[in-house]
Amino acid sequence: MALMLKGTALRLAKRTISAPTRFMGSSGGGGIPRPFARTLQPSEPLHEEHELIWDDGVAAEATIDFDAPFIGSSEGLKMWLGGLAFFASFLGLITLSGPENRRQAVKRGTEGVELPFDNAKAAFGLE
Repeated sequence: MALMLKGTALRLAKRTISAPTRFMGSSGGGGIPRPFARTLQPSEPLHEEHELIWDDGVAAEATIDFDAPFIGSSEGLKMWLGGLAFFASFLGLITLSGPENRRQAVKRGTEGVELPFDNAKAAFGLE
């Protein structure tokens, strides 16, 4: 019974390993991939707005996001300033909470604190 299960497991393992190589070729690599399709070189002068397109020769894409044309300049400025105000208030909250009081290690250069091995002069390159 054990030999029959062992043989079944071995056949299953061989089938599992050989299945991907059947589809990819004998070595399993699939061959050399084709190069990217390149865009054609311009045959006439570029139009004025061509600078708004990032063209690396493979896939041109717009450099400016046109996802939200319904948001005006004043509304965008309000959102940007709101984001700056959020991060400034977050920094102020952290400063007011006193991170130095929660410090678990001694600051370097504190008077009366000696590090081992002759105040670690060799480690800091002071010798």
